[in-house]
Amino acid sequence: VPWSAARVATKLATAPGMPCTDRTRLANELAQTRESGYAVECGEYAPNQASIAAPVRGHGGLVVAAVAIHGQVDRLCKTSGSARPGMVSKVRECADAITRELQTARSGT
Repeated sequence: VPWSAARVATKLATAPGMPCTDRTRLANELAQTRESGYAVECGEYAPNQASIAAPVRGHGGLVVAAVAIHGQVDRLCKTSGSARPGMVSKVRECADAITRELQTARSGT
C-alpha cells in the first residue's frame, strides 16, 4: 500500500538527524518532489554539499530505485539554492534510461 505524503512526512519529521522537522513543510516538499520528478537538497544535510536524485521505475510505474549525484553545492546548485537545470536533466535522463531498460526487460523485447 503506497504511503501518503502526510504519512511519510510524519515518519521522516520525527527521524533523528532530519534537517526538516516541520511536518507540513516536509509534506509539501514531498509533493513537490513527486510533481517535478526529482529531489534536490542544497546544503541542508551537510554544509557545502548537495544532492540531486531521480526515481527509477519498474513495471507498473512503481519506484524501485533512484539515481543520485552528490557533490559540492556550488557545482550542483545555483546561488539561489535551486538545482542547476543541466544537472537535473542529466540525472533524470539517466534514471529514465534505466527505467526504459527495466520495463523493456520485463516485457521480453
